[in-house]
Amino acid sequence: MSWRRRLRKVTVVFCSGVGLNSLPCYTYFVLMALLSVFYMFVQKTNFFFGKSVDSDKKTQHSWRLMSDLRRFSPLYTVSIALNNGHTGTESVESMEKSIAHYFDQYGVFNESLYCEDVRKLRDELMRLNGKKQQ
Repeated sequence: MSWRRRLRKVTVVFCSGVGLNSLPCYTYFVLMALLSVFYMFVQKTNFFFGKSVDSDKKTQHSWRLMSDLRRFSPLYTVSIALNNGHTGTESVESMEKSIAHYFDQYGVFNESLYCEDVRKLRDELMRLNGKKQQ
């Protein structure tokens, strides 16, 4: 049996029914399409959103981490953006390295190297942001 025929059988079984029985099937596909469009056009390269609260508990800063790896390019760009709750300005710091820097000779991703580079970016951004406030 070909894969097209199997897919047709799965679709018929999954979406079979009349009236309200087929509503979850169509709802699922519509919501997944909307989610795909949202990630493709709105979020683009963002992979983390977070908030931090200052010690005075009155201001919130929002953080955004972005990554970019162009097609056929060995260079990987990671960026971090801080939206300052005091001033409302956004500061962005980015770093570009070879993607091979984060993998060992066996092709295993070295998370500690990646986290270290993100921490350096964060510290640099905080240092620059602290100088702007003073």
